Amino acid sequence: MTALTCPSPSAQTGLLAYPFPYYPPSPPLPSSQFAFARINGEVVLVQIFTWPETVSSALAAVDPKIFRHEFITIFRFSHCDSLHPTDVVVLEQIDDASTRYEEDSGTVFLARDVMERLQKITLAERMRDMQQRRRTSYPPRWR
Repeated sequence: MTALTCPSPSAQTGLLAYPFPYYPPSPPLPSSQFAFARINGEVVLVQIFTWPETVSSALAAVDPKIFRHEFITIFRFSHCDSLHPTDVVVLEQIDDASTRYEEDSGTVFLARDVMERLQKITLAERMRDMQQRRRTSYPPRWR
């Protein structure tokens, strides 16, 4: 671990060389991890190698692997997609201990407690969508 050093004062002005406080970078996120994410209004299981929060440029893309739900706790690889970071909303990261990924067959097995959380997330997303539709479907009333 390296020690943090403060910038030295400037010899001419007596001020710090950096006008803003120095905050050390946050610890790196895992290189790839599974998560539930909302992409194009749909909750899906994704494996992300570059997290949307860590993308440094608005022109950069996030390339998640998207998995489709197949049976109870089984998900299969569907496709890769290249998306703008604002199009990917990570709802919940999944702990590595709760997943088993067979890369050769493209199959992901999730623990039952993770599936229960997925049900709660999808229910909350449906309720959010219904409320948004209800707000936009009725014209405002003028008196």
